[in-house]
Amino acid sequence: MAEMRLQSAQEILQEIAGQRGSKITPCQDFDPNVCVFTQDPRNRAALIASAGQPFLRKTAFKAGDLRVRLFANDSFLRIMWLRELDLEPVSLNRTDKIQLLKPAGEIVLGGRSYPVSTRSGSPPDPHDGIFDSSGFPGFLETASLGSEESLHIYGNGLAIYLFLPSAERAGRIIEAGAAFLSPWPAGPGKADLRGLPANFSLLLPLVQAWGTLDDEEREERRRSVPRPALRTMVEQVKPYLPAIDSYLRQFGSVPLTPAAVALGSLAEFVVETELYLQQ
Repeated sequence: MAEMRLQSAQEILQEIAGQRGSKITPCQDFDPNVCVFTQDPRNRAALIASAGQPFLRKTAFKAGDLRVRLFANDSFLRIMWLRELDLEPVSLNRTDKIQLLKPAGEIVLGGRSYPVSTRSGSPPDPHDGIFDSSGFPGFLETASLGSEESLHIYGNGLAIYLFLPSAERAGRIIEAGAAFLSPWPAGPGKADLRGLPANFSLLLPLVQAWGTLDDEEREERRRSVPRPALRTMVEQVKPYLPAIDSYLRQFGSVPLTPAAVALGSLAEFVVETELYLQQ
């Protein structure tokens, strides 16, 4: 009997998009949670992966009243449920490298222990906030994270990284995430960053977290963040600086949009932070 060929995550995304009637578009999303990348020495506005693979295809649709976005490379499928939650970022099973989270021990949820990472490095209270909501254990049980998979809680929604899942499993998780998150009270609205070009999509959590603060708030937070974490953020954003500068110059004499102002503030903060780290 011939062995069944394991589908790549890109093929799984295509199958799900077919079921949902959504359009697939190409992308190059360099996500540090799945790949290591550097600046292309021949083109300062471009990135190249030195390990792993960027997300190469994406699709979007609605599950209930939630917007859902899927990204895939050959190995990983990233599912994002978008909703303003007004929560501090937390990741389960693997440390989130977008938000520069720090390992914070383990947390027991639904009878299972998960490595957990937070901004402060202190473990969250398992009986508080999103962890204590009635639907969260069921969502985690449906997700059934493997060793290479992870769940990430952001201020603007949830993201889960699945390693070579079946379309059936991914579909169950999409519906479970939407069912859990839909009743969750939405937090106050934050800066609308949807107008930024798609090539800055990986920076959106950092733009929201740092670019929307005033100068004093950014400086105060910078003093509270360990230097290695700041250095990681600089390394993550620095390759994008030429592209950010080019984008902002396109406005000419036209006033910048709030999203462009926030992006420019992040870039300015990163340049200042690089100088700060050299002191």
